[in-house]
Amino acid sequence: MKLPSTNVEAIATGAPHYQDPFWKMVALEKVGLVVSLVQSVGDTKGVWSWTIECRAYWPQKDGESLQCGKRIKLTRESTLIDTKELLICKLRLEYADDLSTLEGSADLTNSRVITHVHYKGWEDCSVPETEE
Repeated sequence: MKLPSTNVEAIATGAPHYQDPFWKMVALEKVGLVVSLVQSVGDTKGVWSWTIECRAYWPQKDGESLQCGKRIKLTRESTLIDTKELLICKLRLEYADDLSTLEGSADLTNSRVITHVHYKGWEDCSVPETEE
């Protein structure tokens, strides 16, 4: 969706079931803002827990990278806000010109920064207690 009065494409998500196609979509649709509305448990050895929380689909520390296939790389550049309920960070998305497949080597010729907002206070199967 395009944010009103801006040229920023945004996605609000609970959590993508498969991270590689999710970041491919972010690259292809030129998304500049991703808002995550789910608690995560970090790396759970590739096992998703949809009943309580889900595995994070973005790099968890500044400087850490996440490879999606061989044609997309995501690096957490900086943390802007990190509180009990909210995490806002800048992610660098690098990707190849051809994303018809994520396999096979290709130069990561495209690069842009995405703002990632993670609202950690939103519990699974619930709504926030207040409107604040």
